Amino acid sequence: MIEDRTLFLNLATRPVRNRRLYFLARAVLAGLFVGLVGFTAFTVAKYGLQTGRLKASLAEGNKRVTASAQEKSRLLSDIGKIESADKIRVELVNRIIFQKSFSWTDFLSELEASLPDSIYITSLVPNVLGDRTVTLKIKAVSRGLDDLLVFLNNLNSRKFKYRFEKESREVAGQLVSEITLTYERDI
Repeated sequence: MIEDRTLFLNLATRPVRNRRLYFLARAVLAGLFVGLVGFTAFTVAKYGLQTGRLKASLAEGNKRVTASAQEKSRLLSDIGKIESADKIRVELVNRIIFQKSFSWTDFLSELEASLPDSIYITSLVPNVLGDRTVTLKIKAVSRGLDDLLVFLNNLNSRKFKYRFEKESREVAGQLVSEITLTYERDI
């Protein structure tokens, strides 16, 4: 049986000199590895601290947002309370302003222009509704139904809407009509 034996011979005259290149390459690689590990440790430490600061800043920002939302809801609640408390006063002031700005002379001129000579008014009770509407309860005395129809047609031709409340005859034979008029002014 023949065995194959390989013989390794080193025929170099200076065998140590050939290993220096390998030691140098190994040292350079080890230095690069140590430098890379050091750089990685530095980067992790640096950005780890910044991440901690950013997390703390984010938590503080979230606290401020929560506090701001609570403050907003409290202020909206306070505004709602103030609005409801002052609503009655504001409506009263608006009504007074409307009553002062309403042209009663134009209104009464329109009413007078629609009134025939044979009808006269014995009672007039105005009531202001909303911001531009006036209702008026009147008692009109006429000689008969024909005069009252002329009056109602004249009211229709102007900006009045009417509704009958009562009708009665006086002892003298005159017709007394209680009418509610609604007048809307132009803005």
